[in-house]
Amino acid sequence: MNTEGLLDLARGGQFEFVDLRYLLFPGHWHHHSLAADVLDGELLKAGVAIAGGENGAALHVRPAPATAFVDPFLQHPTVAVSCDAIDANGRPHRDDLRHVAVLADQRLAAHEVLAGLRLGATLQFFVFDQASFDQGINHAHCRVESREGIWRRGTSDVDSLGMQRRGGAEGSDLPPADGLHNLRAEMAAGLAAANVGVAFHGPGPATGGHQQIGLQPTQLLRLADGLAIAKYIIRNVAARHGKVASFMPLPLAGMPGSAMPITLRSAPEASVTLVDGDGRLSDVSGRLVAGIEAHAPALAALLAPTTNSFRRLARRAAQVGGQSEADSLTLPIVGLAATGDGLTCTLADASCGPHLALAAFGQALIDGCERLQTAPAESVLRPIAIPARLEGALAALRADGAFLFNGDVFDGELVERWIGRKFSAEVAMLRERPHPYEFCLYFDA
Repeated sequence: MNTEGLLDLARGGQFEFVDLRYLLFPGHWHHHSLAADVLDGELLKAGVAIAGGENGAALHVRPAPATAFVDPFLQHPTVAVSCDAIDANGRPHRDDLRHVAVLADQRLAAHEVLAGLRLGATLQFFVFDQASFDQGINHAHCRVESREGIWRRGTSDVDSLGMQRRGGAEGSDLPPADGLHNLRAEMAAGLAAANVGVAFHGPGPATGGHQQIGLQPTQLLRLADGLAIAKYIIRNVAARHGKVASFMPLPLAGMPGSAMPITLRSAPEASVTLVDGDGRLSDVSGRLVAGIEAHAPALAALLAPTTNSFRRLARRAAQVGGQSEADSLTLPIVGLAATGDGLTCTLADASCGPHLALAAFGQALIDGCERLQTAPAESVLRPIAIPARLEGALAALRADGAFLFNGDVFDGELVERWIGRKFSAEVAMLRERPHPYEFCLYFDA
């Protein structure tokens, strides 16, 4: 949708509000609803002034018409649209994270070799029937429940019919074993209605309501916007049915976690080839793989940005026969796509902010294409070492963040703010608190 289309939609009399949504550091989405008949061309150009800037200053948000969709969850007819945050002079606001993806997308689109590269992603997530968690001075607990969980099969609960999936190889079971097919299809249909291209949907590899929805390959910025819309729609469809969707990477012990595999493919009209007919990587693919692998420890701080992310990665290392050591995990993170015509990177999960994560991923691809040596053109790619914990990934980001600054996509202040925030608000907080499993280990020591 272009600017004229958004204005026509807002002024057509069918909608009461335009909901302006904007992404600010450290990755929180905010919104501000504007009466539909107020929106005009000047506001689209200059931005809408709203409260919420630093030191009480007004923050301006400028709608990106291509992201507009009819929000099906709000009682009053509303068009939702993602925005760029700008200051009073029209410059990108220092806290606006979407702008980083805008710059990365522009750089990738202008690249002589990689302009035809397209990125896709698969969102994996759990749908639970109930969730409870808390942390206090003298207590800590977490519990999730799902009628789909294999642990429910032996109970006498009236809603347990013994059809729970074990996960793993049973991921292709038909309904009624796939008990959330209709819910998942409703999510996928909602994405399509919001102009987010869906490639497939199905149950995930774990028990307990694990789901996955694949998004079609597209340009970097469009995928980032689409992933943000997808998480919103998935959560709200689940809530509509009295359930809760979680993108937490590893909420269930002993189960495969939720990844967000990123796929690389060439647009049909692109001249670059990623994989030849014999399943061998092209020279360009080799350089892309080299870029991902060279910067994987730093990328992990943005693509797998939670302490829980590294529990998922450790679990995956164990599943694929990798190594888990005190400070590092060794596992493959790049391989051939299932269709054989592209590449898949499995480092990311959906706890990441897609705009920062995909921007960093794009920077690594360009750096590999331009600077690094060609990786071996093999159909099976080698395991590599990444940090075993978030604090190690943050240290790697600080040591190897220069590739992010190429083309002025990221700046040093943003990276340092990200590292400081993640360490103080997450790593340090977990260090200070006893883990519930420590009671199992040490209470009677």
